[in-house]
Amino acid sequence: MFANAGIATFQPIEAVTEAGYDALMNTNVKGVFFTIQKAIPLQAEGSSVVVDASVTKRYGKPEEIASAVAFLLSPESSYMAGSTIYVDGGATQL
Repeated sequence: MFANAGIATFQPIEAVTEAGYDALMNTNVKGVFFTIQKAIPLQAEGSSVVVDASVTKRYGKPEEIASAVAFLLSPESSYMAGSTIYVDGGATQL
């Protein structure tokens, strides 16, 4: 399963409203969490869940993300568990 959600507002922290914060968290965290929760019982044994997130002001191109996703969904990643692979153009390294 490939789960992706994302809304973001780029504004100073003092400009964030509670309603805006709630909308962001409900979409990016709560919505993805409960979607995955409902879908897991439908997953085949040995399948994977890949959660996509964008952390930069630029969205990755499909071909930039596809290789990592293909690896995670392949038998070559079968020994991986509970790992995070960042495919974000190095933003987490800054």
